[in-house]
Amino acid sequence: LLDHFTRDLNFFDSVFEETDFKFITDLQPDRHFKDIKILPVKELVFYGISEKEAPLGSGGEHLDAKDFHNMLSQDKESTVVIDVRNHYEAAIGRFDGQEHATKGSATKGAEYIDPLMRKSTDFPAWLAEPGTQEKLKDKKVLMYCTGGVRCERASAYLNQKLGSEVKGIYQLQGGIERYLKQYPDGGYWRGKNFVFDKREAICADNPNGDGGVVQQKKKKLSGEKSELNAKCCVCSQKWERYVGKKKCDTCGVPVHPGP
Repeated sequence: LLDHFTRDLNFFDSVFEETDFKFITDLQPDRHFKDIKILPVKELVFYGISEKEAPLGSGGEHLDAKDFHNMLSQDKESTVVIDVRNHYEAAIGRFDGQEHATKGSATKGAEYIDPLMRKSTDFPAWLAEPGTQEKLKDKKVLMYCTGGVRCERASAYLNQKLGSEVKGIYQLQGGIERYLKQYPDGGYWRGKNFVFDKREAICADNPNGDGGVVQQKKKKLSGEKSELNAKCCVCSQKWERYVGKKKCDTCGVPVHPGP
């Protein structure tokens, strides 16, 4: 049904001919959406910046999963990769496998950078910091997010502010979701990809995600082999799930207390 709907949109307006629709199929029944809603919005993701500061179409060069993977292999002296998501997402999964894949070698892959954002409106302030600008100067800058939407705004803003100071801005077409489809073994991705639906968090070997009731019996979690240091915010024991939509009372950021 949705496939037919998106194809019919091409007849409604030619702008949809360039839209990159993504479909997640073959999921277990309890992961399905019950309905579909279409809402008019000014911004899909709010950055607190004007269109003049981040003109549509002036973002980074789009790379497919294979090209992005190859660029992650480049040495950290020339290439960095920015996680455009919020820190609570990065805490359970990220593109830093390239920094570990070449252990024992003098050359490692692209340097992973987490801006430690609570929300997307933190990005302009982070980019304005002298330390950030120094770290990005004369580097090839890779960017990624869950599905590619946040990179459109973030890469355009970076290009406006520092485009002449870096040696290229590149973003992962289709985001982490599409990369994991291309690399069933996870590639340079480590851990889980936090998603905003019933799957909760997915990884290469678990497309259905960890969503659902927490089992009292010890069960190996997807992405456990990642050796990431995600911890319960209360007792600091290893824990990688956001359950019950619990949020910080002060800033509203999701937190992940253990069971």
